[in-house]
Amino acid sequence: FGKYYAGWGQSQRVYTFKGFKDKEQVIEVERGPFEKISLKAEPSKTILTNEETYDVALVSLKVESDLGEVLPYHDEVITLSVTGNLSILGPMQFALSGGRSGFYVRSQRGEGSGMVTINTQSLGTHDIEFKIYDGEQLHL
Repeated sequence: FGKYYAGWGQSQRVYTFKGFKDKEQVIEVERGPFEKISLKAEPSKTILTNEETYDVALVSLKVESDLGEVLPYHDEVITLSVTGNLSILGPMQFALSGGRSGFYVRSQRGEGSGMVTINTQSLGTHDIEFKIYDGEQLHL
């Protein structure tokens, strides 16, 4: 029993699973108990361009373990704040559902920049900076 499962006082085991297709490894994941969790915030873009109307970016949120697993039972409350030339489309406070959520950031008129701050009780604070441009110019 103790060979594959750790009991009281034993070191935890982490298992590595490798997937193969046509004798070539295509995936590798580790599974086991985790030590840390973190909030990942991924914007669809950080440059917003105002044309005939405002521009919008989606910010996707997920809670992951240090092994890269999404934690579906984590329902942390997210509180957003915004500075600069931005606003949030939707509520400024919401809960994660299934360890995931998201929100939309909207540009305001005029060029400039803005910052979205994502506040959580147990996962810290995360800032995302956005640049806002007017016109149909391409800014890289």
